[in-house]
Amino acid sequence: MSTKHIQNSSYQRQAFYLVSQGKKLFALFYQPNANVLGQLLVFPPFAEEMNRSRRQIIDLAGQLANSGYQVLIIDLFGTGDSEGDFSEANWDIWQANMLDGMKFLFEKTPSNSSLDILGIRLGCLLALDTLQSKNSILDKISINHFLSWQPVFNAKNHSQQFLRLQLTKKLTSSTNNSSNNSQNKNTYTEVAGYCYPLQLQDQLKFKDKLSQYNLTKINNFSLFQISPSETTTISKDIEDLLFYDPTIRPCSEIKIIQGKKFWQFYDIKPNKELIYQTVQAILDKRPVENNNE
Repeated sequence: MSTKHIQNSSYQRQAFYLVSQGKKLFALFYQPNANVLGQLLVFPPFAEEMNRSRRQIIDLAGQLANSGYQVLIIDLFGTGDSEGDFSEANWDIWQANMLDGMKFLFEKTPSNSSLDILGIRLGCLLALDTLQSKNSILDKISINHFLSWQPVFNAKNHSQQFLRLQLTKKLTSSTNNSSNNSQNKNTYTEVAGYCYPLQLQDQLKFKDKLSQYNLTKINNFSLFQISPSETTTISKDIEDLLFYDPTIRPCSEIKIIQGKKFWQFYDIKPNKELIYQTVQAILDKRPVENNNE
């Protein structure tokens, strides 16, 4: 399938399909026109949160590409403009998708073995889980910087919150919609327009403890919390990460950014401070070997 390029004075944006597990995934790749200083792979949030976060992610990618970073954004299998249906998706497929994203970036610039990761909401947990995989690409690269926007590290709770949307709809609906056949009811739960597969629900039930993850592959952490009002209280997810492994505290920074919780709203303006602070964090932690390229 043909690709689409958008040219900027300092970078190019390419829309294309990345093949993963034999399926086509819609992807956006940002390529600086000058020397490449680093690479960022975005691990997207879950379900409708991804659609609400797109403007924020696109704005960040453009500014990073303008600063010399390659950026790859992928619609996971069964989401966005990628092949497949959400009802067919599962956690293993999504991990394979992101590993293929890592491979794509490595092959684009094989001289650069260092990768930065941005996890957004549940994408943070998907990133940690993916790094535990036994895949040859993980032997070829190092994770220089793990950045997160409002991280979710307890998939079980996140899944339960998502399922509550279905319960709320049932309680407020005056009619009982019985259009789903029994076979469908045995494979997925319809929630907020998504056919949420039972297999994925079962997988997320067991992803509720950070003790499952080895964090030693990551050199730096930047954890961003978004708050509508001024606060100094960090979220439970960030607190759990820091207390689970005290050894990462010296290489971690926490930033509380004031603004709307963008993953809950459509068509809100990108949080300029969040994007600026994210770009600065990435540039500040750029690997030494790339500084003179």
